[in-house]
Amino acid sequence: MAAAMQLNTLMSNMFATGLLDDQFQQLQMLQDPSAPDFVAEVVTLFCEDGERIIGELAKLLDKPAVDFDKVDAFVHQLKGSSASVGAQRVKNTCIQFREFCQGKSRDGCLKTLDAVRNDFYDLRSKFQTMLQLEQQVQASFYPKHFLAASWSFSVIDVSVTVGSVVLNSQWSNNNHLPALCGLSVSAEISCWFRVSDMETVQYQEELTREHCQQQFQKLLLLQDGSEENLVAKIVTLFCQEAEQIIGELAMQLDKPCVNFEEVAAFADKLEGSSACIGAQGVKDWSIQLHEICQWRSRDMCLKVLAALRAAFYDLRGNFKAMLQLEQQQAEATK
Repeated sequence: MAAAMQLNTLMSNMFATGLLDDQFQQLQMLQDPSAPDFVAEVVTLFCEDGERIIGELAKLLDKPAVDFDKVDAFVHQLKGSSASVGAQRVKNTCIQFREFCQGKSRDGCLKTLDAVRNDFYDLRSKFQTMLQLEQQVQASFYPKHFLAASWSFSVIDVSVTVGSVVLNSQWSNNNHLPALCGLSVSAEISCWFRVSDMETVQYQEELTREHCQQQFQKLLLLQDGSEENLVAKIVTLFCQEAEQIIGELAMQLDKPCVNFEEVAAFADKLEGSSACIGAQGVKDWSIQLHEICQWRSRDMCLKVLAALRAAFYDLRGNFKAMLQLEQQQAEATK
C-alpha cells in the first residue's frame, strides 16, 4: 500500500522536524469508531482559525499606531490552538512573538510574523497531504486474510489505526482477527468487544486495560473485608456525577449564547473525577473538550461531547456488568 507508506513517512518527518509534538499523538489516540473523523475535523478547524488570526495580525501590524495588546491577544490565541493540536513549531514561534509584543517592537513582531506564517503554511500543507493520504488508505483497505487469535468472544469489533484513520470491521464467532493485508507500515490495532459469561476478575482486567489507568487498580487493592462495597460505592458515585456533568454540558452547549468558560469548568470537573477513578477515556475526552473551548466553536464542542458521552456510557455499561458479576459471585459463596 503505497499511500500507507507515504503517510507513515510523512508523519515521521513531521515529528522528526519538530512540526508536531506528542499532543498530536494524544489527538490520534482519542479517535475511535465513535468519532472516526475527529482528527480531520480538529486539523481543519485549526487551519481555518490559524489563517484568520495571521490575517488579523498582519492588519494590526500594518497600522500607523500598533495596538500591541490586541496583537498579543491574537498571538496568545494562536499559541493556544497550536498547543491543542500539537503544532510545536508554530507554538514556539508564538512564544517568541509575544516577547516582542511585550517589548512593543514593531520590527520584531513583523519579523516573527513572517516566521509564524512560514511555519503555519508549511504545517497546513503537510496536514492537507496527510488528510489526502488518509482518504486513499481508507479507500484501499480491504481485509483479505485472517490471522488466528487466541480469543473466543461472541462479537469482535476491530479498529485499525493508520496515521489518524480508523478502519472498522466486525467479525462474529470465528476466533479470528483481520490481518494487515500486507500493510508494511507500523499500525496500531485496538479491539472493542462485547463479551458474555466472563469471570469478575477477567472483567476487571478488561476494564483496566481498555478503559482505566492504574488508579482503578489501586481502588481494587483498597477493597478488603472491612469495606467490601468500596469499589461499588465509588463507581456508583462517579457514574452519577459524570452523568450529571454531561447533562450540564449538553444544556450549556444548547444555549443560544454559549458560555465557553462554564463549559470548560464542567469539563475540568469531569476530568478530575475521571482521573480519581482511573477512567482514562473519559478523562482524555474531558481534557480535549476543555482545549476546544478556547476556540469557541459550538460545533466542535458538540462533536467532542458526543464522543465523551459515548466513552462514558460504554464505561458505565462495563462497570454495571462488573458489579453484577461481583454480586453473583458474592451470593454464590454464601
